[in-house]
Amino acid sequence: MVAGQATFNFVTEQIATWSITFQGLTGEQTTTSLDASPDDETTNAIMAAAVNVGRIAENGVIIANKNYIRSCTFTINNNLRNIGGIRSDGLVGPEAIGTGSCDVGVAIETYFGS
Repeated sequence: MVAGQATFNFVTEQIATWSITFQGLTGEQTTTSLDASPDDETTNAIMAAAVNVGRIAENGVIIANKNYIRSCTFTINNNLRNIGGIRSDGLVGPEAIGTGSCDVGVAIETYFGS
């Protein structure tokens, strides 16, 4: 499995969310039974955009004027591509995964106070 794309969202007064898409090679259909002894729930603190940001800086300098970030979204795209062909091993799926350029984007919504 290779991580293809990821999105990380931080919105004011909301719990941080993220999503990652994966791309794999071959697979097979199987049945999965429920776990007889599931893991305990985590006791880690939830990351929230209102309290878990260390500092906001511009060119390494903390912003002195009032500048409030309302939301921030990071996107990463590895531009993966399936490399396939006619398979002789009886499996279904690509034979390899080609990688492309890694594109990173950031979108920030700010509020400039007076």
